Amino acid sequence: MSSCNDHSSEARTGHGTSSLSTGVRLLATGLVLCAGLLAGCEREETLLEIETPDGGVEVQRNIDSGKIDVEVED
Repeated sequence: MSSCNDHSSEARTGHGTSSLSTGVRLLATGLVLCAGLLAGCEREETLLEIETPDGGVEVQRNIDSGKIDVEVED
């Protein structure tokens, strides 16, 4: 026979699954941030952007290397 006053060990010790899930969430968030940094997104700044009904031109400079890219859209 089961009584309504049964408590799990987590409830008696004060350690619930909420602290475990919070830790797992923090760990997952940290791993995602590290993966984003290691992926090496290119740091670029747009020097010039011209858009017309027939196309456009975009000039970007890589901040790390100084390389300039020109993209022409038809």
